[in-house]
Amino acid sequence: SRSLIDPLAKSLAEYEDRSTLLFTGHSAGAATASLLYAHVLSEETSPLITVANGFTNIHCILFGCPPVSIHPLQHHRREDDRSSRSHFLSFLNDGDPIIKADGVYIEKRLRGPRSTSSDACSLAGDWKGKQMVPVTGLATKRSNRLFVHSGSTFLLTLDIESPSVTLIKEVDNDELDKEAAMLWRVHRI
Repeated sequence: SRSLIDPLAKSLAEYEDRSTLLFTGHSAGAATASLLYAHVLSEETSPLITVANGFTNIHCILFGCPPVSIHPLQHHRREDDRSSRSHFLSFLNDGDPIIKADGVYIEKRLRGPRSTSSDACSLAGDWKGKQMVPVTGLATKRSNRLFVHSGSTFLLTLDIESPSVTLIKEVDNDELDKEAAMLWRVHRI
């Protein structure tokens, strides 16, 4: 996401119509879109934020996004008309393993070796020449996973009685923590 800030700012600066800026994507693209959206609406300073300030509306619509932050990214942080009109929506397919793609969840699903929070990452450990740091204390709330979803999150489920109908339900991160059957093919839908 950081590597896209300057090129995206340069590209967006060329547009004359500055009515709506939409960040969107699927899977890893959705994760990138959500981080760029949060960046644009943050209190930081960057070329992308400067260009984005010229847009009347800024929205983010995600599909099959993995959880990307320890705390939910805010819809907006500023109290202005543009922020209050912004939409931050995330659509997730029920049964998609990517929507639970957090290390703790993946380890549990794969039944890999368990570690405690104190030894999750050894200080002495080395991965491709980079010093590892422990992840102890990063999460402030007890959860089944470290990373959470952001925005208004909707779970899409096929209706068993009528397969051509999709049911949609707004959910929170606690509801997404519930155990469910996961199928990789659901991610492509």
